[in-house]
Order: sequence, then C-alpha cells, then structure tokens
Amino acid sequence: MPSLSEYRTKIKSVQSTQQITKTLKMIAGVRLARAQKQVQDSAYYSKGLQQLLFGLATPQFISDHAQKPEAGAWLRFFEAYGPARAEPAVNMGLLVITSDKGLCGGFNTVILRRAVETLRCLKAGRVSLFLLGRKAQEHFRRLGMIAEKEYSLAGFPSVNDAATAIAADIAGWYARNGRAQVDVICNEFKSVIKQQVVQRRLLPIAAPDAQPGAGAAKILFEPQADELVRNLLPQYVQSQVFRAVQESLSAECAARMNAMDNASKNAQELIESFTLTMNKMRQGIITRELTEIVGTSEALK
Repeated sequence: MPSLSEYRTKIKSVQSTQQITKTLKMIAGVRLARAQKQVQDSAYYSKGLQQLLFGLATPQFISDHAQKPEAGAWLRFFEAYGPARAEPAVNMGLLVITSDKGLCGGFNTVILRRAVETLRCLKAGRVSLFLLGRKAQEHFRRLGMIAEKEYSLAGFPSVNDAATAIAADIAGWYARNGRAQVDVICNEFKSVIKQQVVQRRLLPIAAPDAQPGAGAAKILFEPQADELVRNLLPQYVQSQVFRAVQESLSAECAARMNAMDNASKNAQELIESFTLTMNKMRQGIITRELTEIVGTSEALK
C-alpha cells in the first residue's frame, strides 16, 4: 500500500496534469472562436462565387459548349457534361482531413474509420489519397498505403495558402485522369459538443438546381461567359477546400475543448479520491498512535 508521501506525490502530479489540460482547453476555446469567425467571413464569398458559377454554367450552357473541342478541358469538371454523366467514375480521389496533433478525443478516429470504410466499398479502378494532417498520414502508412499527396498546415503560412495548394493538386489530378471523381472526408462543426463526419463530392461539380439561364440572362458578362467559367473553376474548388479545412479546424478545436474538459474533471475526481484515501490513512495512523499511547500509559500505572 502506498505511503502518505507517495500519495502526496501522486496528488501533485495529477494537479500539474490538470493545469495542463485546463490550459489546453482555454487555448482550444480561443482558436475555436477564431476559426468560426473565419468560416463566417468566408461564407459570403463562397456562396456568391457558387451562385455566380452556377448561374453561368447551367445545363443548357454546358450543352451548348459540349461540341466545342477547346471547351472539353473545363467542361469535364461539370457533372452535366455528357461523358462525365454517362460513364461511372473509374479513378477515385479522396481528400482526408485530420489533425496534426492528438488530445482531441475521437476526432481523428471517426474520420479514419469512415475513410477506410469508403475505400473498402469503392469499386473504382484506382484510388488516390490526398491527406491533410499527420494523423491521417501515419494511419495510412501503417496500412501500407502510399498517398498521392501529403500536407500539413504547419507547412503553410496560412489556411488559405494550404487550401490553394491542395485545390491546385486536386484539380490537376482530376484533369489528368479520365472518368474521375474526388470526395472529401472531414469532421463538420455542428456545435461545441457535436461534430459530424461528412463526405462531400468536390469534383465533378453537380448540376445546379436553379432555373436554366437565370444568372446569365440578366447580366452582361465581360469577358465571355465560357472564359469566365474557366477562370472561376479553380477559385470554386479552392473555396470548397478552404471551407472543408476551416470546418475541420473548428470541429477539432471543439473536440479538444471537450476532451480537455473531461480530462480536467477526471483529474479532479482522482485528486479527491487520493486526498480521501490519504486522509483516511493519516487518520488511521493518528488513531493507532493514540491507541498505543493510551495503552502504554495504562500499562505504566
């Protein structure tokens, strides 16, 4: 059985750990507020860009340009384009977004489990992995899988730079591979206590639900609509990747806040348990010593 000094050492050790978990919780809270603000600030741009692109690239617009050889390079980015719609994907690209660090509960576990399940269900002829986050990279290396590209947010000056580089690599891979599809798997922020794993398609771009020609009929575009669509495509892909990364960062901060809060509570319970046991032991020692003193005193009478 541990001695009193050993219990005191254990209590001090747990208290030190508790201070660390409380600090990590505060840091995660600050980062969560910052990440949420960035998501909100970029929402208007992303939504406006999407409306503009979908207003231009309507099914009718795509159909009108389908016979133009020079338009084939950018038309295939749209689901409504004939070959992309008629033939199932043979090449599959998967962008998996995890964190670089741990201490965030099951945040990474659920993402990696979803990614592995998706890979098992795929019937595509070739799968290429784009991995953002060291946890995803380490996991797939253990599985013996080689990624097409690996990224870490620590290697970029900002999240926007990371999203730009990732989007460029994904768009380039999609352009080089016929009958391809790219999905992203990440955690989406719902609330501080809830994060949800989502799998969204990045490419090809789904046909809009808006009325055909609604955007192009009321606006005079300069330069021509097809040139504008071609220039907007990289920005659209980049905005979707940026959105996924920011949502993942928000969910990661929320998950770390919850994990560190639970760790702090568990540490407090452990401290209280050790303190109670130590007090009982000390009380037993005092009682035993008093009993010995009283017994000795009675024996000397």
